[in-house]
Amino acid sequence: MRFLCLYTADTFSQPTPEHMAEMGRYVEQSFKAGKLVDTGGLKVRDKDGFTVRKKGGEYIVSQTGTPWAAATGWAIIQAPTRTQAIADIKEFLALAGDGVSEVIQISDPMSR
Repeated sequence: MRFLCLYTADTFSQPTPEHMAEMGRYVEQSFKAGKLVDTGGLKVRDKDGFTVRKKGGEYIVSQTGTPWAAATGWAIIQAPTRTQAIADIKEFLALAGDGVSEVIQISDPMSR
């Protein structure tokens, strides 16, 4: 099973070099263990985000204007069960600090 996780810290502060190194080790171990499929940061949506909408044959591109999501990071994780995914997310949160991870199960990739 694969899950999209969107992480939002309760408060933002610049991480220390030590914390970044610890997070780097955690990410590397998670990739090697097959738990982490991909991960990255998110830009500020009220500045860089936009929407593309199709309505009545027209396409409308709009600047979002407001931060529709506060998440600052994302990950796609892989776990055999929902219970294991929750355990893996708790492990991440223990390292990342106070915050919330919104989790959405995603379908397996389509064959190419």
